[in-house]
Amino acid sequence: MASAPQVPNLPPEPSETQRAMDAAAASERARAKKLEEEEADMSADELRAVLKRERHRTGRIAADLAALKSASVQSQLEAEVIEEGRINGLMRRLDDVQQEKGRIIVELEREEEMVSVIGPLRSMVSVISNQFLTRVDTPPCHTSNS
Repeated sequence: MASAPQVPNLPPEPSETQRAMDAAAASERARAKKLEEEEADMSADELRAVLKRERHRTGRIAADLAALKSASVQSQLEAEVIEEGRINGLMRRLDDVQQEKGRIIVELEREEEMVSVIGPLRSMVSVISNQFLTRVDTPPCHTSNS
């Protein structure tokens, strides 16, 4: 069964992480068992040399662990900065949208006010215009005095 290739900079699947940890633990157990077998026939001076190497190895492992913890903390801080930047950008955009909404509401209210003023004016103009046209179209009444 072939697994899909991993995308760079993404954390491995939890099952892959667990498998890697299990493999590292098994490898260390096998190394420790092998060393115990070798140390069974060693003299005190040889054991002191082995102890010195193990202390040196432990020191390197502790330094590696500290570096990994530091890198993890740094990565978390960078992720938080990026997330905060995104949130701030979204908040600015939300403020812009709210300001635009307020501007549109004010503009709409002005237009409604204009419509409420213009509507009756149009009716009045229509009435006046009809009255004027009625007067112009009606011939004057001439009374004849014959």
